Amino acid sequence: MATYDLLSSTPTSFKKGDILNCKYSGAVKQITLPKGKYKLECWGAQGGSYDSSYVGGKGGYSIGVVTLKKNTVVFLYVGQQNNTYASSAGSTSGSAFNGGGYGTTSYYRSTYTYACAGGGGTDIRIGEDSLYARIIVAGGGSGATNGSSGYYGGGITSGGYSNSYQATQTSAGENGAFGLGADCKPSATNYKYVSAGAGGGWYGGGTSYSYTDSSSSQRTYHGGGSGYVYTSTTASSYPSGCLLTSTHYLSNASTIAGNSSITDPETGKTTTGRSGHGYIRITVIETGLTLYTKVNGSIKTSSASFCKVNNTWKSVTDVYIKVNGSWRKGG
Repeated sequence: MATYDLLSSTPTSFKKGDILNCKYSGAVKQITLPKGKYKLECWGAQGGSYDSSYVGGKGGYSIGVVTLKKNTVVFLYVGQQNNTYASSAGSTSGSAFNGGGYGTTSYYRSTYTYACAGGGGTDIRIGEDSLYARIIVAGGGSGATNGSSGYYGGGITSGGYSNSYQATQTSAGENGAFGLGADCKPSATNYKYVSAGAGGGWYGGGTSYSYTDSSSSQRTYHGGGSGYVYTSTTASSYPSGCLLTSTHYLSNASTIAGNSSITDPETGKTTTGRSGHGYIRITVIETGLTLYTKVNGSIKTSSASFCKVNNTWKSVTDVYIKVNGSWRKGG
């Protein structure tokens, strides 16, 4: 059993119990998983924080187990938390990698609104690098402003100022889209109050395109992105164009919102939602050729195999079979 950081090394073989960790890098990570069974875990990114008083909405968490019938290419997208905001009116904060919508800075009569970007969603794509090949998604939270904190992402329905800005399993929040949190892009920024960027996810959260001088509540009109797990009961939530099949259904799957208790993958501690950038972890449950043995009359899955070499029992790490006269590695 070994633990790998996929940003620094990509293993060429896998064993039961191996852990593959993938942190945020701002780019997709592509790896090939051998046929086998894997636990998939995703943590969405937190929305951009203005300061310690006004923080971005926390990212959600999703988990599921997939059984791959053949060697399969997967694409790992880890969401970004973007804490920057523009200093001048009319400028944008910049978006966050993997669907976090950008914020906007506005100004009028000595009052600024500094609106941060929403957090990027985190997802794993099977076979093809497409939003329509996502098998598991953790939603990102919406951004903060200098007068309001963001709303959490993830779960079946994300957090938001109201239903209009929440993302669900079948729809985005106002001005959001499939996989994309809404950008805050009011038609004018010479006003006191605008909204923050929305979180990315399965469907992106929403944000308002309006602006006002009269109500600071405008700073709160946004929401996080939803989470998703692909199962036999949730497959119908996919919009037209799904690239997955029933062979990809997850088992033991759930998506948890960022206002709930989860385990942080880096510290192992229990937290409320994901802070900072997103994260992906893949744990090998079974891989390659599965062996069976009979124990007390019952067929059991072998967790390890051994052979005697020079009167010493050695663990068997590879299995070979003869095919058409040639020895080939099993699995």
